[in-house]
Amino acid sequence: MTKQTPMTIGKAIGEFGAIDGTLPRAAMQWALDHWAEAAPRLVETLSYYANGTDRSKTTSNVVFIAVHLFGEKAESRAFVPLCHLLHDAEATEAAIGDAITSTLRPILARTFDGDMLPLRAVIEDAEADQFIRYSALMAMAYLALIGRIARDELHVYLGDVRQTMRPRGESYVWVAWTECVAILGFTDLADDAKVLFQREWVDPGVMHYRHFESDLKRALEDPTGTAAIADKHLAPFTSAIDTLSRWYAFSPKRAASIRKEREAARAPRPWSSAADRNPLRHIGRNDPCPCGSGRKFKKCCLGKADLVAPARAA
Repeated sequence: MTKQTPMTIGKAIGEFGAIDGTLPRAAMQWALDHWAEAAPRLVETLSYYANGTDRSKTTSNVVFIAVHLFGEKAESRAFVPLCHLLHDAEATEAAIGDAITSTLRPILARTFDGDMLPLRAVIEDAEADQFIRYSALMAMAYLALIGRIARDELHVYLGDVRQTMRPRGESYVWVAWTECVAILGFTDLADDAKVLFQREWVDPGVMHYRHFESDLKRALEDPTGTAAIADKHLAPFTSAIDTLSRWYAFSPKRAASIRKEREAARAPRPWSSAADRNPLRHIGRNDPCPCGSGRKFKKCCLGKADLVAPARAA
């Protein structure tokens, strides 16, 4: 009977880095159960990835798992390096992909360390991905709803940033701005929101002013924002493992698809394993090309044949 190697933070990180269709549940659970040991290494890995020291595929896989663990554990030490990463759209996409539009909002809210400046910097960065900026601003709205930041402070911020934020045109960051105004019940900013809809800075294919009015009315009737938190997918998740288990990327169907792809890649290609499978094996380099071009084989189709099998010498 083979003795299993005990789990360590190094081994857990190795399993995170090797994810390929299967969620590393055991390694994730070990990290959660040994958080005092795991957290510093995971935060360090995120920092190295965020500052560009290590942008390998393996490290991006580790970051994907790590940020979800940070969300579950409300790990505030991860907040600053995570915000740093979010300024780089390409690196963020490589590391967390679909999480940008699904779990990033609650992760930012859960890891928030009390300082709004890193979050504001992401929101106001015109070079950052618009969906990242959307998630950052919606996380800020949630923090105001639950009392982590003062409503009055966010109210002032939304009024100020309305005048300065870029682009001065259609973007998802303006969708977030109008949604924040609505779900927090800031009626005095409703006219500014209406102007954004009229100018189509809010894509009418995404949201109409009537939706804004409906959300604002609901907020005034429910100042705790309970309905809005559910509707805007702001509620924190309590289990990273359960949350990611529901993703198609880690489903049995996806795992089966990956196995099929690998089996197809390993299957013998024409002429690759036996010379007698090559129908051109009897044609010499200086013979007329069988395609009928009138040119010599070596000057015509031999180059294509060389891609799949060595040609017989003339």
